[in-house]
Amino acid sequence: MKLTDFIDRKALREIQEGFSGATNVAVSFRDRQGKLIIPPSRPGEFCKLVQSTPAGAKACVASNRAAAKTAGLGHRRARKCHAGLYQYTVPIELDGERLGTITMGDRPRKPLSKKQVGEIAEQYGLKAEELGKAAEALLLWSDEQMDNCIRLLSVLSNNVARICYQEYVLRERLGELGAMYDLTGQLSGTQDLEQTLKKLAKSIVEITKSKACSLRILDRQSKELQIKARYGFSKKYLTKGSVTLSESQIDSAALSGEPVYIAEMASDPRVLYRQEARAEGLASGLALGMMYKGQAVGVIHLYTAKRKEFGRFELGLLQAVASTAAAAIENARLYSDSLQAKEMERQVRLATAVQMQMIPAKAPERAGLDLAGIYVPCLGLAGDFYDYIDLPGGNLGIAVADVSGKGVAASLRMASTRATLRAQVGKVFEISEVMQNVNEAFCRDVDPEDMVTPFVSMFYGVVDMGNRRMTYANAGHEPPLLLREGKVVHLGEGGPVLGIDLASTYYQDVVELQDGDVLVICTDGLIEAMNFQAEQFGSKRVLAAARAKVKDSAEHIAKHILWEMRRFTGLTERMDDITIVVAKIGE
Repeated sequence: MKLTDFIDRKALREIQEGFSGATNVAVSFRDRQGKLIIPPSRPGEFCKLVQSTPAGAKACVASNRAAAKTAGLGHRRARKCHAGLYQYTVPIELDGERLGTITMGDRPRKPLSKKQVGEIAEQYGLKAEELGKAAEALLLWSDEQMDNCIRLLSVLSNNVARICYQEYVLRERLGELGAMYDLTGQLSGTQDLEQTLKKLAKSIVEITKSKACSLRILDRQSKELQIKARYGFSKKYLTKGSVTLSESQIDSAALSGEPVYIAEMASDPRVLYRQEARAEGLASGLALGMMYKGQAVGVIHLYTAKRKEFGRFELGLLQAVASTAAAAIENARLYSDSLQAKEMERQVRLATAVQMQMIPAKAPERAGLDLAGIYVPCLGLAGDFYDYIDLPGGNLGIAVADVSGKGVAASLRMASTRATLRAQVGKVFEISEVMQNVNEAFCRDVDPEDMVTPFVSMFYGVVDMGNRRMTYANAGHEPPLLLREGKVVHLGEGGPVLGIDLASTYYQDVVELQDGDVLVICTDGLIEAMNFQAEQFGSKRVLAAARAKVKDSAEHIAKHILWEMRRFTGLTERMDDITIVVAKIGE
């Protein structure tokens, strides 16, 4: 690794100039061999003259190479360089690896004598008189000045190293995030689930730098956890014995919805095969339940060769993968059932039932907030969804989205989008950043060979009833209508639809909530519903229907909007899914 891998030359130049400006001392950033990364700041005329000759330049490189090697090895004082001046070099290190050094100083501690100047001039082929004038202009370096500059340089070095470390960690996390979301995309769209789960086990090990991973699926009849994928285990360990849910405290706890951490596999009484774990070299473990709408699907087990505690970021990513894997496994089960029975109608019916489980069965209760949602798919499988997400501090996330297309592809993309959103909101505070990350994940999931590029429009808002406000972002979705005292506000701040452009930027806005406010969020299936005259129902009719029942409950308002749409369209065939969410603010 190099210093310029983490900080560009322009930033290094600004840091270098800032230090020189504050101390009036020459400063240079060098690589681990002592070679200049950028030109030094405020070099003195004396040093310029010495380095103007081939011999002087060569001696300077050798001196700085020696300083780079000894930097950080107990040297706490400035050292004399080849030209008789004093310099101090400190290392910049990341994770034990040296990225480069910072070298400071081109001053003597006392004036150079004519003899010294003459010797240096003779050594490097310079004119003694010219070099002598440059030596007279050199600033002297007192012990106090030197000590102060050394302390300041050490602080600077530590801060530069910290910046490099933060950039390093960020890249690691982005790499992990990208890899994990690639996996969730594969799980959502896979047809060969067995092969994908095997790749998943291997990828989890590689991303988390662990020793081994296994994915066990629960047989609902025998209650036995059967290994469907594994990576990193010896053949002997794989034959240790079966695991039933009733016997395993760890798996039972993981399937309750919370990750289970095992600090010491060889001594934890909950581990069924402790001796085998010791022989296999398994140190710590983590068990994550694969749950699908509260139903147990299986367990992901991750093991390390050394004791390790998993951070919140790793847990969040692994939980997102577990959630998507569970959905993929359930969809695969349904798909297998439909093939075996050769009943396409039954396949669609079962898959629709699974998808409907993703829609909230009832609205959460919040003081002063009345919520209602209606979800009417056009076909058995739909691309619309809405979701309520419990957040810290009693806040509530409300999401309404519309995935392009219909049928199985749209429903799987819907499931992937929902899982991605839930994974993001658990660890990201800024809504604009949530949208940014969901967009990036969706863009990576898209198959470049798709004839039509899929996309998602989404509205996501967080209601804070304590402060009576909602923070939101609208990604190309039909702008929600906020009715307040007979007037209407369109909430359109956000950005483009998700999944089209990896570089899209999203913004968030805040709206203060007042008693009597009615918020209507819907998908375009409601707006674009047509009658026999090919007229669209339109947002004006939605607004009129909401106004007519503005004094009623959120449920009555939502039902009245749907009723008015059906009355308008009559018996015409619906062409799109319809989702309506109504939120009413009260005392």
